[in-house]
Amino acid sequence: MPANERQHIKDLSYPVSPDMDSQVGPDRPHTASELFRNFMIMSTCFSINHGTVTAMLALATSNPNLGGNLGNLQNGLLYGCYTITALCFAKIIVYYTGYKNGIIAGLSVYVIYVASFLVADKAPSVKWPACIFGGCMGGIAAGFLWTAQGAYFSRNAALYAEAAGISKEQATLTFAGWFALPYLGFEVVFKLLQSYIGLDSGPLSAGWAQGKNFIYVINTICAVLAVFGCLRIMPLKEDDKEEDPGQMAAREPLLTIMTRQALAASKLFITDPKMPLMMSMNIAFGVTAAYINSYTTSVVATHFLGSGYAGYLAAITAGVAALLSFPLTNLGLITSGLCGMELSKETEKSFKRSAMVVGPICFALVSLLPIIMGYKSSGIGNWGGLVLLYVLQGVGRGVWEATNKAIFADYFAYDTVGGFSNMIIQNGGASTVCFFIDLKTVGLEPVGKDCTCSEWGSKKCIQGSCPAYSAMGWAGIAFSVLAVLGFVLATMLHQRGIKNWDGLLGRIPEDKDKQGELHEPLALEEGDYEGHENQK
Repeated sequence: MPANERQHIKDLSYPVSPDMDSQVGPDRPHTASELFRNFMIMSTCFSINHGTVTAMLALATSNPNLGGNLGNLQNGLLYGCYTITALCFAKIIVYYTGYKNGIIAGLSVYVIYVASFLVADKAPSVKWPACIFGGCMGGIAAGFLWTAQGAYFSRNAALYAEAAGISKEQATLTFAGWFALPYLGFEVVFKLLQSYIGLDSGPLSAGWAQGKNFIYVINTICAVLAVFGCLRIMPLKEDDKEEDPGQMAAREPLLTIMTRQALAASKLFITDPKMPLMMSMNIAFGVTAAYINSYTTSVVATHFLGSGYAGYLAAITAGVAALLSFPLTNLGLITSGLCGMELSKETEKSFKRSAMVVGPICFALVSLLPIIMGYKSSGIGNWGGLVLLYVLQGVGRGVWEATNKAIFADYFAYDTVGGFSNMIIQNGGASTVCFFIDLKTVGLEPVGKDCTCSEWGSKKCIQGSCPAYSAMGWAGIAFSVLAVLGFVLATMLHQRGIKNWDGLLGRIPEDKDKQGELHEPLALEEGDYEGHENQK
């Protein structure tokens, strides 16, 4: 890492104008220290707001006020609206709002989702409409928020690279690692709070009688304060827009514009053979996240460990992902700082490719271990076994959040917008389907009573065990295996410079130099980071 960049990162005491917004523009270029500080303000406020969302999202199905039925419905609506908004509306919304205001608008709408839990708690008679409306608004917010955040991220990184005298690629990867720290860190904090404050009794509880009700107030207040914090970030000068969506809307029906935007994302999937090969990683994450959140957390963990531990288990996944995200994107920076050794580009590429194999293997084990060993006291149904599952999910998520997105930016460098749109659609779509399957089959798929040896399907359960929920489990395993095979094949095509079917069939020579360039991603999160993961 160049000495000038290290100096700019370390020199956080550099004076910043008290009114940063008024100083933006060509008349007063910002220093690297100011741009870095601005990025961290955005990342921190964004992460606090998003942390309240992911905490509630992960625990919706285990929330006693909602129940598994309403929780799965809310999650399914959130992911469905997220996918549709990102596919059809995100670009035109962000055009009108701009990057900074798009972030503020998205975080503001997120508050509605967080507040829906408060309404459901205080007014049980309207909890169904409140949660349904909150889930839809949360999905809409996520659909354009990540587009705005990704564009702002890229612009901030580009200006920082110019001010620090480093490459745009290096600035993007460095910022990705710094963003991951507050993003996943605050997710851990808020998930821990849900169990520590949200429980009124127990060894890991604050013992606050009103905590289980007041936790929703805390979440809502923090989400609102984060919105006000984002008002202080710089309104960075945006890239020139090729075509005004407002002019398009004036002469074309909205449906036509939506169709065009949707086709723009599907075009890359159809024309580039690498995209169908790469999609299984996104689907595997979506499936295993839904599996562990909707079933393992809400049914299995409650049966074997007791109620109230869901927040702690979910925090393990986010914590492991947070610990991995920075080294996965900044291995060269770490080795340079600790050992004074510069890694070659080939070494860093090999490291990223190895991680892309380890991630899907961890996702597969999340589903395979319960099927092989069973959710029982002598198998996975204990503290050690369940913690292992959440650690494995965290490793897989860390790879997805960091390495997978860097690979997408590399392999689809000629169309980063299309590449990341496909990632959102594939991951969000898989989670949507899984949560709605859980909703539709309530009473047929495993629920709490199945762990007490009641009838399940054509077999009786073994005393003291829970069903492995093998249908979704095998889906997670299958897509994880396909993720490894697909990545290997996609890497072979990438090395040959192939980015369309004609190139694969040898009819048109490919431009290998352009194919190998690393461009910055439009969005380095969830999608969802809900993931989706968001989020998840």
